[in-house]
Amino acid sequence: MKEKREGLRLSLRDASKLSGVSHTHIRDIEDSRSIPSFEMVMKFLSAYGVEIKAFLRETGYQYLTGCPRMHLHGWHYTVY
Repeated sequence: MKEKREGLRLSLRDASKLSGVSHTHIRDIEDSRSIPSFEMVMKFLSAYGVEIKAFLRETGYQYLTGCPRMHLHGWHYTVY
């Protein structure tokens, strides 16, 4: 997530203003001290202008035998 934010040349405070998430919470997520909820991930996608399909593809979403599996590398989020 930090790479995406920095790639957009956003400071923590800029990202906070765009997403509605405090800059300290964003820092904790980026430093793996906190795991974002699904709703928070969606806020970041919107704030960073990332489409859900691109996000899922980029982070390794796989649809296996009718059961979705996600390993969201770099976003520190896993769903089975």
